[in-house]
Amino acid sequence: MESRIKNTIKNSFFAIISQLIIIILNFISRSIFIYVLGQEYLGINGLFSNILTMLSLSEMGIGSAIVFNLYKAVNENDNKKINELMSFYAKIYKIIGLLMLVFGFICTFFIQFLIKDNPFDINFLKISFLLLVINNASSYFLSYRSCIIFANQKDWICKLSNMIIQSIGLVVQIIVLLLLKNYLVYLVVQIIFTVLSNLTQYIISKRMYPNIIISYKSHLSPELFKDIVTRVKALMLHSISTAINFGTDNIIISKFVGIVETGLYSNYSMIINTLNGFVTLMLNGVTASMGNYIVSMTKEDTYGIFLKLNFICQYIYGLSAVCLICLIDRFINLWTGVGNNLNIYTVILLIINFYILGVRQSIMITRNAGGLYTNDQIVAIIKPLINLCFSIIFVIKIGLSGVFLGTLISQVVADIILYPYILYKNFFEKDIISYYINYIKFFSIVTAISVGCFYIGIIMDEISNVFISFVLTMLFCVFIYNFIIFILYKNSSEFEYAKNILKKIILRR
Repeated sequence: MESRIKNTIKNSFFAIISQLIIIILNFISRSIFIYVLGQEYLGINGLFSNILTMLSLSEMGIGSAIVFNLYKAVNENDNKKINELMSFYAKIYKIIGLLMLVFGFICTFFIQFLIKDNPFDINFLKISFLLLVINNASSYFLSYRSCIIFANQKDWICKLSNMIIQSIGLVVQIIVLLLLKNYLVYLVVQIIFTVLSNLTQYIISKRMYPNIIISYKSHLSPELFKDIVTRVKALMLHSISTAINFGTDNIIISKFVGIVETGLYSNYSMIINTLNGFVTLMLNGVTASMGNYIVSMTKEDTYGIFLKLNFICQYIYGLSAVCLICLIDRFINLWTGVGNNLNIYTVILLIINFYILGVRQSIMITRNAGGLYTNDQIVAIIKPLINLCFSIIFVIKIGLSGVFLGTLISQVVADIILYPYILYKNFFEKDIISYYINYIKFFSIVTAISVGCFYIGIIMDEISNVFISFVLTMLFCVFIYNFIIFILYKNSSEFEYAKNILKKIILRR
């Protein structure tokens, strides 16, 4: 038990530290990338990343299903099963890597048709994309070995080695940009350090666990194979849905709006995803024990815990949304310079989508713990279809904002209406109206605070020092939001629970 606690602390510590260092270096690298190569290159980088997200569909959640069984085998100290699973994992991941290379090569014949008013040479685009495909596919040929480290709760070792190598790689890429100003060399350096990172983890894993023997003649038992297939089926639709929802925005923008706008959007996306990563880390302390609570409690008690968790998600993502609406454009100006902003309507839609996805975490955590994967598979089909159809319709009619208006419609239907309805009907067996009323109430509060803080930010812009203006606006946002939430919710059980939970997380870390 003690070693597990130590491993958990180490894993959390290195997750936070490595994420912080990589984020700082990524921002520096992105700044130099924009300065040296410009928004067009940033745009194709964002476009190619989205296409690679779609290509990653070939994984279909197989890795998650295998690792789940690997956890059980490690806990039971079943070396035979561990070797069988690792051998199967190696075979499957090498097949996935080859499939990614093949499909990536096929995509090169169509890549130029995804860029409106293409400013690049077609052969340059094909070579650039193939290099990124090789970078992604290379991980599948070596990374399977490190999963045994994760199964033994020692993933801090992988995080540490990855942080060191990735940091060196980013520094080398920055030097390459400054000296050579060549995008292709920049990508080659990325491949070298990706392979080096995976090779290092492969060697570490072999030395830590020399008894693991990869045999391509090895076969899984019928029961184990059936279990993996069952889990893959359950995850497949959700994997496809996630890839389409998060992997098509840049493709649509590039095709219907332009490659420069794709680059501008990718800056906003990077900031929002970075913030979301930190919020998720913050929520890990709350969500880690949620499954145990749900399994051991009555449905009524679970419902009470859900309401408290829902309040925590609303509070944290509400604060994040208020800060984003007031600060994200100012941060872009400080970071990349004036003139690299999206229009205010697009920014508002991006932040509303961020808020909705964040608040739904309470629903998804409870759903996962309750095992309701099959109940909402229809939503996993409906959501990406709505997203794609409406995004394409609206981008043609109103431009860039239309992409995210389509996303908003799909999220309202799926994340606000359908997912909560299914959870309340099939798990809590309660009327959903109270949830919707609470959702609208809190969203209205966040909206009102955002409007007030936005105008305070405009007043702060009168200060000549841009950095001081930014810091003061941020402090006002945090203070006003917390003051109003405290006044409105200080006597609620949800507020008291959230306060105690956040105290424990802060003290533990």
